[in-house]
Amino acid sequence: MSATSETFDAESSRAPIVDLYPDVAPARSGLSVPPGQPGGWQRPHAAGAVDPRFARPECLFFGIGAQKAATSWVHDYLSGHPEVLVPGFVKELHYWDTARPPFIRVTHDRVAGRQARRGLQHVARRYLAPARHRQQERNWSRWHQVLTSGGLPPHEAYADMLFDGWNGQRAVGELTPEYALLDSETFREMDRLSANTRFFFVMRDPLERMVSAISYLYPIRSGKPIDTDSFNRLLEITLEDDCELCLERSQYDRTITALEAAVPSDKIAYFFYETLFDQAEIDRLTGFLGIERRSADLARSVNSHSKAAFTPDPALMAEARRRLAPQYDAMAAKFGALPERWQRNYEGA
Repeated sequence: MSATSETFDAESSRAPIVDLYPDVAPARSGLSVPPGQPGGWQRPHAAGAVDPRFARPECLFFGIGAQKAATSWVHDYLSGHPEVLVPGFVKELHYWDTARPPFIRVTHDRVAGRQARRGLQHVARRYLAPARHRQQERNWSRWHQVLTSGGLPPHEAYADMLFDGWNGQRAVGELTPEYALLDSETFREMDRLSANTRFFFVMRDPLERMVSAISYLYPIRSGKPIDTDSFNRLLEITLEDDCELCLERSQYDRTITALEAAVPSDKIAYFFYETLFDQAEIDRLTGFLGIERRSADLARSVNSHSKAAFTPDPALMAEARRRLAPQYDAMAAKFGALPERWQRNYEGA
């Protein structure tokens, strides 16, 4: 799929950290059922047939996060690799987190709303407009179909989008940070799509990941630059309400436990954001995916945001470190030595 002139920022499509109205009340993104199944939801039978395309590449991979941990950079690197196919229309397909618990439907609602607003104009552009616009509208329609398909086997609509443009690439996959919130049964279902699945998880210092998420998403939601007062107010709300977009997304032990309960260890690879930008680590990733080594532009910036001028409240940051301390304990127990920036915050906790 080719890039389009109408862009969709998957990071900004997520549920807001807070409801950006005067009361700044926290907003939740989970639902009890996925879109398209208002009568209730039951997980499809695990042994159901799946689209045969999933088994065609030598590797079917999923990058499962974490949010604000260089997944856009990794997607950009893989999209330029001749042996890899990743979606070109949009980085994050959000198929599994929409159709399975926690049923995050923010992207679904935005895509559905976009299609509804365009109405007849969408139909005209799809069939009558110049070729570039027709392809763009087909991509939007296809993505809308993916997000409203309910996640039912054989996952044909998902395969249509994932394999669009496939011409024998050895590795096919996608990166959606929300997949870090999936449960073991969903990881098991994803693993069964092919005998050749791979999962990789990039983790960033829990405290710095949370700070980055707040400072990135607030301007998107409010239309205003973040300042010291806004940041500290949001951090205080996060700590009071255990906002899932901040604290939960730094709970790497939950993701690892769910993943390892469902997927064999030889199909899982872990990386640290702080050490990722090294050719040796990129070589480890390409080796894990079974593709040829390829030099990376380690200085290239992708989906980053300018450093805003704000000063976190020391007491709030100390409380955040305390709340996140179990994550540092768990990661140290699993991986041993942690990156230097992790160690600094770990000692502070």
